[in-house]
Amino acid sequence: MRGVGFAVTMAFLVVACGGATTSSVDRGAVEAGGSDAEPDAGFTMLNGAKCCVEGTARTCCAEGESERACDAYGGAVGHCSKAGEPFGTKATCALCCPGMRPIGTSEVAPDGSCTVTAVDSRVCAPCGDGVCSAAAGENRCSCPMDCP
Repeated sequence: MRGVGFAVTMAFLVVACGGATTSSVDRGAVEAGGSDAEPDAGFTMLNGAKCCVEGTARTCCAEGESERACDAYGGAVGHCSKAGEPFGTKATCALCCPGMRPIGTSEVAPDGSCTVTAVDSRVCAPCGDGVCSAAAGENRCSCPMDCP
């Protein structure tokens, strides 16, 4: 398992330090650490899609290249999503800001059961930090590790 942790750490360092890469970067690793890539790096790969670095819109994309194959940093919003902000699960280059992770949008029903409120959407939250943040969308259903 040590090798897997090292690989994830190295992938994050390449993204965070501004290096362009042609290897896939796990979305979870990017969400956990964000991306501070410099505009001259051009792009990073995220789950098989080319994502231009922050602040460069779609300039790294070839003419006519689809948004599924190449898109701006953060997708349509152009930035990472902060606590409580929506995270489009179908947006190729959408990601949560550092310290945030996408969690399901759900509500706790009066009988205690969980109800999903939006199937194709998530919200970015600091889930896993030990604090139950209702303002960020955390509850017993969406983030049981913080909200017992």
